[in-house]
Amino acid sequence: MIPTKMTISQKQLYFNAFSNGVVPKGIDKEWVIGRENEFKALEFMLEEAINYNISSFKLLEGTYGSGKSTILCAFEQEALNKGFVVSRFPLGSHNNFSKPEIIYRDIMNHLAISSHSGASEFETIFDLWLKEIKSDGNASNESNASKKIFNVIQELQKYHPSFANVLLVYIRGRINNDNELSSLAASWIKGDYNIPIEEKRKLNIKGSIDRHNAFDILRGFSKLVQLLGYNGLVIIVDELEYILRERVDIRNRGYTTMRHLVDEIGENSWVNTVFVGAQTPDMMNNKEKGYQSYEALYQRITSGFDDNGRIDDFSGLTTIPLRALKEEDFLEIGAKIARLQSLLVDPNHLAMLAHIELRKRENIEEKSSVAREYIKIVIHMIELAKANPNMPIFHVNK
Repeated sequence: MIPTKMTISQKQLYFNAFSNGVVPKGIDKEWVIGRENEFKALEFMLEEAINYNISSFKLLEGTYGSGKSTILCAFEQEALNKGFVVSRFPLGSHNNFSKPEIIYRDIMNHLAISSHSGASEFETIFDLWLKEIKSDGNASNESNASKKIFNVIQELQKYHPSFANVLLVYIRGRINNDNELSSLAASWIKGDYNIPIEEKRKLNIKGSIDRHNAFDILRGFSKLVQLLGYNGLVIIVDELEYILRERVDIRNRGYTTMRHLVDEIGENSWVNTVFVGAQTPDMMNNKEKGYQSYEALYQRITSGFDDNGRIDDFSGLTTIPLRALKEEDFLEIGAKIARLQSLLVDPNHLAMLAHIELRKRENIEEKSSVAREYIKIVIHMIELAKANPNMPIFHVNK
């Protein structure tokens, strides 16, 4: 059933999103249907980070239209609800995973926290922290705040001195309401490499964030997230298969970067960090361009269904492959979407009609890529039922 907490406006926003072929913003795990075990494997990573300070790396594998985006969106919302800082972005022409400094910039420019919603939460994260430490204590709260800031900067010096120094400049700028200085520092921290030399002097640094130091600073940022009171950092990267489009040298650099991520996160070098990448099966199956073409990475990534095409425990696997949805899964999805609208038609009957139409187009026993197609059919059926509620097809006796 649709949660009672959803308003009519929220239901309409969800329906409009589904109608446009996208996943509604803020969708939660109640909408993860037929892939509960896969989602539990992702949730388990959050629990390990919270309870045992363990970092994890997973790859979610499914064909186009198989429902990866729904799982990723629900996982993002779950991570936000559990007190993580989340960064989610897709690969593309601007970022093919071959340059650590571009990955760094994407992570820093797509930050999100649960208490605020905007394009980037970098400033908000620190404003909330500064407000919190200023309000702590009594008459000595200013001294306590200074001590906490000093302790954070001292801890970050272990990861990269320039990062720690610029962060201190940023914090001082925010405290002193020097917007020009804090904006300059924020630009450097978020990976802007076009800052003039004379401006960098104001930050007491010379260089920029580049391929040599990007991962050092990201490790420091993962520690900073913990120091600021969050449960950890969640990084979600969609459309990893974009790497397949690149020429071999760029592709290999991308795989080298991913190998470093697998190793460092696996070794817990990144503090309370959960990395989830989404990809199509081509990444595993394409021997010429996929992971198999880069043995050092391929050996680190296990895939898998068992011999019967089923698996219930993904804890020991790096790759989580999405299974084909069952008939009852499709019917639950269809009815759930239908209930977003006020109809004179039984949502369950409408979902069945959509499923019958789907089976005319696809063999759902063999393909896992039809979730998107099914939703399109459901939307069409809903619009037809709204315009023609008395059509006999919608009122067949059970």
